[in-house]
Amino acid sequence: MEWLAERSGETVILTTIDREAGLVVYAECIDSRQPVRYVVPPGSTRPLYCSAAGRLLLAFQDEAFREQYLETTPLRALTPLTVTDRAALRRILAQTRRDGISVTVGETVRGAAGCAAPVFDADGGVSRALLVGAPADRFEHEMPRLTALLREAAARASERGAGPPATLMPHRRKPANQAKGVGAS
Repeated sequence: MEWLAERSGETVILTTIDREAGLVVYAECIDSRQPVRYVVPPGSTRPLYCSAAGRLLLAFQDEAFREQYLETTPLRALTPLTVTDRAALRRILAQTRRDGISVTVGETVRGAAGCAAPVFDADGGVSRALLVGAPADRFEHEMPRLTALLREAAARASERGAGPPATLMPHRRKPANQAKGVGAS
């Protein structure tokens, strides 16, 4: 998290899923040092359906949980940009799972944006995600750089926890010896 906060210049949050409540929980936060920044206290929660980390975590849950959540959770617009159409949300979740990243701009809080990537558990499951939060205008300008840094940080965090199967991390870098075609012994 410190590595990502330093390089991104934005707020970095470790999130977890509360499956019972159907919420994402902001567990640990490192606030940006910039004068205009996204700040959220640890312990804060957001809905799964409209926040970057919530969508990411929802996308990586088992299908039965996802469908139960989508069928029973009222999808209320928190801002004019909040996606509340279930079919559209299912498409977004499928894309999130394929891409291994979730991005929202102004859907949960006006003027705020975020991107999240999974931190894989040792068994390949996802119960945590890294989130970069920023003011929307700066985020949109910096999005390619921020998502690249986020992917790298999430891959590093996943490797520390025994990581995911390689096929679950779309932009995961190979170790230098494998990239050169040298096999592991």
